[in-house]
Amino acid sequence: MVLYEGAAEAAYLGGDFEQMQKWAEVVQQEAKILLDKVKVYEVQIIASIIQSKQLEAIKIAVSILQLLGISFPDEPTSTDIQQGMDEIATSLKGKAIADLINLPLMTDPNKIAAMIILMGVLPAAFQTAPAMMPIIVCKMVNLSLRYGNTAVSAYGYSLYGLLLCGIQGEIDSGYEFGKLASRLVSQFNAKELKAKILTVVSAHVMHWKEHVRETLTSSMSGYSSGLETGDLEYAGYCGYIYPYHSFWLGKELWVLEKELIAYCDSLKKINQQVAFTWNSVYLQTVLNLKGSFENVDCLIGEAYDEQSMLPIHQQVNDLYTINHLFANKLMLSYIFGEYFKAVENAAIAEKSLGGVTGLFVVPLFYFYDSLAHLAIYHTAKESEKQAILEKVQANQQKMELWATHAPTNHLHRFYLVEA
Repeated sequence: MVLYEGAAEAAYLGGDFEQMQKWAEVVQQEAKILLDKVKVYEVQIIASIIQSKQLEAIKIAVSILQLLGISFPDEPTSTDIQQGMDEIATSLKGKAIADLINLPLMTDPNKIAAMIILMGVLPAAFQTAPAMMPIIVCKMVNLSLRYGNTAVSAYGYSLYGLLLCGIQGEIDSGYEFGKLASRLVSQFNAKELKAKILTVVSAHVMHWKEHVRETLTSSMSGYSSGLETGDLEYAGYCGYIYPYHSFWLGKELWVLEKELIAYCDSLKKINQQVAFTWNSVYLQTVLNLKGSFENVDCLIGEAYDEQSMLPIHQQVNDLYTINHLFANKLMLSYIFGEYFKAVENAAIAEKSLGGVTGLFVVPLFYFYDSLAHLAIYHTAKESEKQAILEKVQANQQKMELWATHAPTNHLHRFYLVEA
C-alpha cells in the first residue's frame, strides 16, 4: 500500500495527474482502514488545487473529514465563524501566546489525520470559499488547544495570525501567532512545512508590523524550501509573493519584468498553474505600464488576457485572482487619469475582498479606492458628494489603524488621502 501511495505522490510531483489518480484509486480501494487512505486524499486535494479545481478539492476534503469526525455547516455563516473564534478565546484565557509552544504532543491518529487534511484544503477555501476559510482555521487551532501540538499546528497558528491581523484588527496578537508558528516548525524540525509557514507569514502576517520589503527574503526562502522538500504548491505561492510584493514596493519596471518572466517560466515547469496565473496578471500590468495601450486598464496582451480568463475565474468563484486583477485595473486607471473607470474597477475589487484576507493588496485597495473617489468628487452630483466623503472617511479609519502598527507601509498613504 505504501508503494502505491508513493507512486501517487511521485506522479503528482511529475505533473502526471491522470496516473496519480489511478494509483490513488488503488490505495482507496485496497486500504483496510481509513487512516491508510489519508495520504492519497491529501495528494488528490493538492493536485486539484494546483489545477484550479478548488471546488473539487473542497468536496474531497469535506467527505474525508466527515469520516474523521470533523463536520462543516453546508453554508457557513458569521455565527459559525464567531463560535469557533469564541472557543479559541475561551481556551486562551489567562495563557500567553508564546507559551502555547509548550502544549503536550498530539497523539490521537484521527486528529492528526484531520489536521493534515484541513491544512491541505485551506488554500482552496481561501481562494474560492472565504466563509469556509476561518472555520477551517478555527478547527485546526481548537484541535491543537484540546489535543496538543503536532507539527501541522504551526500552520493553524500562522493562519490564526492571519485572521487576527486581517479580520479582527488584533495585529499585535496576530503577529505573535506568526512568531509562534515559526518557532514551532523549528521545534519539530519540520522542514517539509517551512514553505507553508513562510507563505502565510510573508503574505498575511509580517507586513502588518514590519516593512513589506522584509517579506522578500522570507518568501525567497520559502520558494527554495518548497522546491527542496517537494512542496511545489507552496513553492509556487512564494514564487508569486516575491514579485507581487516587489511590484507594490515600486521596484523598477524593467527589472521586475525580467523577474516575473523568470518566475512564470519556473512555475510552468513545476506545474503550478494557480500561482502562474497570479504572476501573469502582474506581468501584464507591468507590460501595460511600460507600453502604450489604448485602454491602459485592460489587461489584454502577451502575458494575460482578461477577456478570456475572467469568465473562467468567475465560473469557479476565484475571488483571489479576481481581486488582484481589479486592484491592478483600479491602480492603472487611476494613475492614467481614468477616474470614473477607476471607481468602476474599485467596486468590483471591493466585492472580492473576501478572497484576499490579510494580503498587502487589501490596504492598497482602500488607498486607491479613496483616491479614485476623491478624484471624481468635484464632478459628482451634490446628492452623491456626502456618500463619497463618508466612504473615504471609512477607508481612512482602516488606514489609520494599519498605519499605527506599520507606519513604514501605510502612514504616507494615510497622509496623502488626508491632504
